[in-house]
Amino acid sequence: MSIEAQTTLIPPSFFHEPIVFDREIEKLFHASWVFVGFTDHITMPEQYMTFDYFGEPVVIKNFSGTLRAFLNICSHRFSKICLEKQGMGPLQCPYHGWTYDHAGAPYAIPRKKQFGEMGDMSSLALKAFQVETVGRFIFLKSHAVGPNLKAYLGETYSFLETVSHAMGSQLDANEMTIRANWKIVTENTLEEYHVRQVHPETLYKVDIQSSQFGFQGLHSSDQMTFKVKLNDFKKLPDLMQERSWHVEDYHHQLIFPNMTIASAFGTSIAIQQIKPIDAEKTVFTSYVFAAELPNHAGHPVIQAFNSQAVEFNRQVFEEDLVVCEAVQEGVKKTNRCSGFLSKDEERILAFETNYMKMMREEG
Repeated sequence: MSIEAQTTLIPPSFFHEPIVFDREIEKLFHASWVFVGFTDHITMPEQYMTFDYFGEPVVIKNFSGTLRAFLNICSHRFSKICLEKQGMGPLQCPYHGWTYDHAGAPYAIPRKKQFGEMGDMSSLALKAFQVETVGRFIFLKSHAVGPNLKAYLGETYSFLETVSHAMGSQLDANEMTIRANWKIVTENTLEEYHVRQVHPETLYKVDIQSSQFGFQGLHSSDQMTFKVKLNDFKKLPDLMQERSWHVEDYHHQLIFPNMTIASAFGTSIAIQQIKPIDAEKTVFTSYVFAAELPNHAGHPVIQAFNSQAVEFNRQVFEEDLVVCEAVQEGVKKTNRCSGFLSKDEERILAFETNYMKMMREEG
């Protein structure tokens, strides 16, 4: 008995129409907890980090151990407040010196009497964002309604704690601008069907034998089995015994909508942030971390292996960039209303199901 082929749920036009992109920012990204960075950069009181949050400049600051996130625009004459990506000091506007407290309200205004009666300072407070952490990961949410981070992540919350403890020093941060819609980039990470064609000299050489998919609400995972084993790498098994995350072959995790985590054997850990810029442009950043190895991190074999992991990671994503941009050109020209999905692409179906549900929700 034949089984009818499964088709994709997201129409091709959704990958390039600006009006759809604008709705995604509001319905998906503002309503979801989105990974924005690592606590490593703001562990000390008074430290801050800045970034673009879907068109809005945001600053996250450490106020005596508590992280707060605000719109990085002064209430006075609308200058950006913090100009550096990372820094330390008060939230003080460089234009006229207005300074803001932990609630985002101005508490120091030079020559304040010249303004006359200004009323309650809280009315001049900076727009606040929800910010929470799990392990070393920082997540942000624009909408005040909805679940907290732990509820949003579900069982992947403990997974992120495990990964966080397993991460050693950062080895690389590879930022790429891909001229393709963010969904094309994300879906590319969710299947290995393309590996033989796109990565013949990289990923295909490890020989993926099988995959076991897992689904955790909005999120999904893939536990792959390789023909190549850790024992095939000379000297590595003994040196890697103290790593805390003993991955069986290869694990890939999607944190909906745009964060992925991957590791082969737990020997190094790659964190990917897929950031939409517009309907046809995505900034893809891959952070590679060494495994936490207190006694062997400086071993020459480990250092050489980590260097190879960084080079391998960069090469794979350069190959993905080419094909993602080719898909972007194709979705603008196709006369079809949907594509086809194999059993190997089951995670794409789950992603598209969750995506379409959120896009259709009212409010």
